[in-house]
Amino acid sequence: MASPLDAVATPLTKFQGSGVSNSNPLADAPFEVLALFAVILLVGVGGLVRSSGVLSSAAPTVGLGESREELKEEAQQAASEEAEMTQAEKEAMYFKEIRSELAAKRGGSGKKRKKSRKK
Repeated sequence: MASPLDAVATPLTKFQGSGVSNSNPLADAPFEVLALFAVILLVGVGGLVRSSGVLSSAAPTVGLGESREELKEEAQQAASEEAEMTQAEKEAMYFKEIRSELAAKRGGSGKKRKKSRKK
């Protein structure tokens, strides 16, 4: 095999006839297909870099319209509230969030479902 692309392309071309001499599957691909593969590659690499923590603290990875300074106070407040909680309070809060998410998936609380059945 001459290149890593040949290693990937070999299983893809095994059903082609023996008269096919071009082993490059991207040779006749339009520009849009090549651009799509390039964007997928760049987004994947960017996501890996972002998740690994290599980016500086000034990198714009928070969200649109937000900065790290705006969210700093909320994060500190949430961290201090969580530090003051006991383990039982943390577990109760965790299960309360799970219960509310499951209720939302089922269509809301039991009272809302009963009201909608009576109508």
